[in-house]
Amino acid sequence: LLDTDAWIFGALVEDSLEALQNLPVVDASGQPQPPPAEQATPAPGAAEAQPVTNVIANLRAGPGTTFDIVETIPQGTALTIVGRNEAGDWYRLESGAWIFAELVDNAPADLPVVSETESTPEATPTPEATPEPETTPAAEETPAPEGAQAVAAVDANLRAGPGTDFDLVGSVTAGSSLVIVGRNEAGDWYQLDNGAWIFAQLVNNAPADLPVVP
Repeated sequence: LLDTDAWIFGALVEDSLEALQNLPVVDASGQPQPPPAEQATPAPGAAEAQPVTNVIANLRAGPGTTFDIVETIPQGTALTIVGRNEAGDWYRLESGAWIFAELVDNAPADLPVVSETESTPEATPTPEATPEPETTPAAEETPAPEGAQAVAAVDANLRAGPGTDFDLVGSVTAGSSLVIVGRNEAGDWYQLDNGAWIFAQLVNNAPADLPVVP
């Protein structure tokens, strides 16, 4: 565009290449145009999936079933995980409570190891139940046969004893039928008919009144 508002083809102007490169861009009416905006570079990688519970889960005051239960949360609850214990089988949440790793889907990788001695929330005291009036005892029911049927709620590891410090001896897939023959004294691990143990929260339809296995 010339100062007379007329236009000329750039190739017809001598020694114009360097000068043309520094000229502002104008539209057909001679109005300056802003330079084209740079396209935003998409952030590398997709957003990570949100960690959630895959079953109803107990949160505990420390990384193990010997610690007090501080809360019970439903299946599908979103979690904010800030670390793990050294063995990697318990996760520490933002609230300070701990959850068994096998009860969590979409847990992040490369979690830092968190000290097991850090402060954790205290368990909410359970109100004492009001004693019920005595009733005439009902006739005893015929006990269920030993080894009542149960089902794995999720894919689960089987261990040589009632705790995550025992060796892995196998695994079961979600929906697998289980034959439970007993429990540990705390009631948070079940023994199967093959001698292996499974964490109680990974089982649906577990029979009641299971005998304690020494």
